[in-house]
Amino acid sequence: MLVSRSSQPRDRNGRWTTTGRGASLGSQRQDFAKALQHGPRGDNSGKSTVYAYLRDKDSPSGKAGSPYYVGVAGSVYRPYAPHNRTPVPSDERRIRMLRSNLTHEQARDWEKYYIAAFGRKDNGTGRQMLINRTDGGEGTVGAKVSPATRAKIGVASANRSAESRAKTSASSKGRTPSKETRAKLSAANKGRIKSEEERAKLSAAQKGKAKSAEHRAKMSAVKKDRPAEEIAKAATSRIRNTAARHGVDPDVYLALSASQRHALRERHRRGKRGEELLKGI
Repeated sequence: MLVSRSSQPRDRNGRWTTTGRGASLGSQRQDFAKALQHGPRGDNSGKSTVYAYLRDKDSPSGKAGSPYYVGVAGSVYRPYAPHNRTPVPSDERRIRMLRSNLTHEQARDWEKYYIAAFGRKDNGTGRQMLINRTDGGEGTVGAKVSPATRAKIGVASANRSAESRAKTSASSKGRTPSKETRAKLSAANKGRIKSEEERAKLSAAQKGKAKSAEHRAKMSAVKKDRPAEEIAKAATSRIRNTAARHGVDPDVYLALSASQRHALRERHRRGKRGEELLKGI
């Protein structure tokens, strides 16, 4: 199946771009709404689009403006709603429609096509550009949630009683994920690099949180009981993740001293990339 140039967010020279039709903050949502309103109906009933999230800067996985996530929308709200463990672009111009006027079945097929074409990072397929954790084509498409319903859900969540929250907390305590579940979570997160935007949000969420003495004591006890082999493995894993985030070969990064690593990170923060990062270190 071939992809026409017009179906992808590129300029007239074939470069990935966030400009053009549907790129303004208001008109992009209007384009999604029109595509869903005029989509075909059939046995599978519905109207769907295939959309992509575009990078805001160059990364080891792709140039700025290239896709890092592909999904299917059966609602105009879906591309802009929070996704589980997937950062949604803060600039709506980086949310682009790849295919429109589709049935749900067609949308699933195109989702699978684009994911295969761009490749997943977690399993090293194709060009390894996307952070999608499946090959696409699964899940329910087309369910619409009205603003009124979303508002009710928000109010209900905010008004939950202390008793209700306590029951939820108690039901979750003591649950230990199985080895199979932990292995799946580990495989899904391997090689995943958090964007600057995502790291900033995580950092902001943790700032100002003071851990109690009891909490610190528990954390200390857990760490003391860890075997030396596990500690060393975790340290190596952190170093390799840092190397990947800065676009440096992990083995090269491991060979650097603490001061050299600090210098490399400072250069990266100032915008140095590639050979400039290691020059003179």
